[in-house]
Amino acid sequence: MSHGSLNGTLTLMHFIKHISDCGVLAVPHGSLNGTSTTCGTTRELTCDPCYDMEGNGLASCGQDENWSFNSRCTVKGVFVMLSS
Repeated sequence: MSHGSLNGTLTLMHFIKHISDCGVLAVPHGSLNGTSTTCGTTRELTCDPCYDMEGNGLASCGQDENWSFNSRCTVKGVFVMLSS
């Protein structure tokens, strides 16, 4: 009996490992450090000048090929005190 053969012909199985990729994450008025978009990657948000960050500023690429990201850049508030 021959193991690993089919009708007496040796067959080879090739396994291709799929690496999850979340793609590019665009953040209005900000940018993420690094360039990796593969599963397990965590990137940090930096907001443009005149914008403040809301949230923890971290984006993580999951096995489901989606970014887990709950931050955003919002325009800094300008408060002007008017005298009466």
